[in-house]
Amino acid sequence: MQKYIILLILSILNASYGFSQNKKVVKDSTFQTLHLTNQDYKDFVVDREKKNIWAITQNNELVVINLNTLALDTQIEKLANVACISQSKKDSQILIGTLDKQIKKYNRLKQEWEIVATEQHTIQQAFETTNGEIFYLFDEGIRKVGDSTLYQFDCEDFFSVMRQISCMDNRQSLIKYLKRNISVNYIDDKNRIWLGYDFGEWGGDMLLFDTKKKDFCQLDTSKSLYLVMNPVRQIFDNQIDILFIINSISHMGMTNSNIFFIDSLDKITSITYDGEFEVFIDSIDINFDKLGKRKQKHLTDSLMNVTRRKRKEDVNENEYMGAGAYNPTDSSLYFYSHHGFFKGYLKDDLTKLKNWQLIINPALKWDWGMPHAVGSPMNVYKMEMIGNESFVFGSTKNGIGYFDGKKLIMVR
Repeated sequence: MQKYIILLILSILNASYGFSQNKKVVKDSTFQTLHLTNQDYKDFVVDREKKNIWAITQNNELVVINLNTLALDTQIEKLANVACISQSKKDSQILIGTLDKQIKKYNRLKQEWEIVATEQHTIQQAFETTNGEIFYLFDEGIRKVGDSTLYQFDCEDFFSVMRQISCMDNRQSLIKYLKRNISVNYIDDKNRIWLGYDFGEWGGDMLLFDTKKKDFCQLDTSKSLYLVMNPVRQIFDNQIDILFIINSISHMGMTNSNIFFIDSLDKITSITYDGEFEVFIDSIDINFDKLGKRKQKHLTDSLMNVTRRKRKEDVNENEYMGAGAYNPTDSSLYFYSHHGFFKGYLKDDLTKLKNWQLIINPALKWDWGMPHAVGSPMNVYKMEMIGNESFVFGSTKNGIGYFDGKKLIMVR
């Protein structure tokens, strides 16, 4: 028992010290809190006009917060029993799924909610493609509205494309993980649905569903196991031709974070920050064709190769990355870590953490026993850019934050 206590203490010390301790915080880390609902929020989106934040409270209510006044917008109907929220790829309208198994879409012209579909399952997320097709995620898999075909989790083809949990023998455990551990979902401009998994200390996984082929696809990660190795934090794009994926893990003194760049030709470039092993970059071609069943020993062999990587004692690159965003006004990336919010320009060498600027380091709350409380606290789950230097983020215990480039205001 004493051994584990010592390891835990070392882990906390490692999480509290990093390169940013030697950098000056350029913005005040204090913030004001506005009390609107006195609740935290499960998810949110910022509308196309950057006018409102549409947020789901812990009590499953949909509220709309005006970004100019940071007050509740009473002109838009408040809804109860809301399970999920997204934006249409076709017209950027707001989509929601409800606990009473409906998909609704907000009509801006009529300023009212319209029922798109009533299903037989509780909707976990709804996606509208660029051509207006609507798919939804639920606990058995994915379906298209108006089509009874089920693209299910519990099938051999699906298991063949999962990496991290493919070595588990207990089929029921597999299904449990697949239903409950989706941490991130996203639909890209090619109408592909990305599902990011978070298995806690067991790592994560990445899954891709092609709405055109209507099939699950496997990522060829033969040169970059990290793509499917860590819990997925956020997926976002540059609004033109690059998709970004951030994943990370911090456990008992070991930290690994990655930013993946996927271009229009599906070529991946990754930047890896590893607290135990040397920093490196690699590029691979991604194959979206479904492959055969994966050998169960593949993951174990790959992990052994990773752990044999020569350690550089003079490197302390232990940023535990969470949410991220892209700023189109100056071609920069943002990410949150346990040291605060950072900004880096794509023109610079972002493989070096010294080229990232610390913007603000708010003292956000976190509780022992939260999903990511082992190692560094990860208490920001999502970011969205608003303007030149302003952004919105969701936190687990402090509500939604709005940083206008000068000051931070939290809304609860």
